[in-house]
Amino acid sequence: MRELLGSLQRAEGGGPAGAAGQPAAGQPAAGPGADPGGAVSEATRLSSEPSLSSEPSSGGPRADGAEAARSALAELQEALVASGVSEAAPAEGGAEPSGAAALRALSRMKKSELVDECLSRGLLREGESPGTVAELRATLRVERKRDALIGELVERGFAASRARSALQATGWSLDAALAKLLE
Repeated sequence: MRELLGSLQRAEGGGPAGAAGQPAAGQPAAGPGADPGGAVSEATRLSSEPSLSSEPSSGGPRADGAEAARSALAELQEALVASGVSEAAPAEGGAEPSGAAALRALSRMKKSELVDECLSRGLLREGESPGTVAELRATLRVERKRDALIGELVERGFAASRARSALQATGWSLDAALAKLLE
């Protein structure tokens, strides 16, 4: 279902895309106002294509296709929410809520925020010298990667505690931990 959702979002964002978000044959390469994946930003697309703006269009195959993609996307999002696969409908920009996306970028965090996250994860104790911002970021980067590895194994059906134990025993190697869990 997520693959279908992604293809509908690409269709809504300006037409079909090739593999890995690259423009399809005959599509222009990413230019000003485009994101790194090659899709044109919503504001740029709406300003450059009046037929896809919020005003009613006079028709045409492109406008009809875009409207069909929007309605299919909305139906699919409602089905995901109703089935419990997604906790909430994606934001207007098409980004889905997820634990990893909810984390703030380490480069955007001030030292006090880094210390707070380290304290909440149990990486620091009250009164302990936190170190430099670079050290805090490095520590949190490692912990976030470890959380992602545990999350990967949890998605595959293993308990978080078993996943953490297997990863620790294998030096945080995902493939080795998976082999150990499947023994």
